[in-house]
Amino acid sequence: MPILILKHEVQDYAAWKPHFDKGEDLRKRLGIQSLQVGQDAENPNLITIISQIDSHESVAAMAENQELRETMAQGGVIGKPEMSVMNEIHSAQY
Repeated sequence: MPILILKHEVQDYAAWKPHFDKGEDLRKRLGIQSLQVGQDAENPNLITIISQIDSHESVAAMAENQELRETMAQGGVIGKPEMSVMNEIHSAQY
């Protein structure tokens, strides 16, 4: 299953978080299976989201989804997010 790493800065984490939380149904429709959200240790407005996604095509659909773009803008995302897609080759929990 592909992994999507999305990194972006927001104007204010506390203002962004409710918009992110409202997007759960949209994320499911776009093929996101699971995710982890983290804040940079020095800049709490720098967010990294690591997701397992259905397919590489899901990433293209997300990049072009107007509803997602609007939600991100309403949440105060600054600039264009950095995206990386990887193929998972190993996973473990300790």
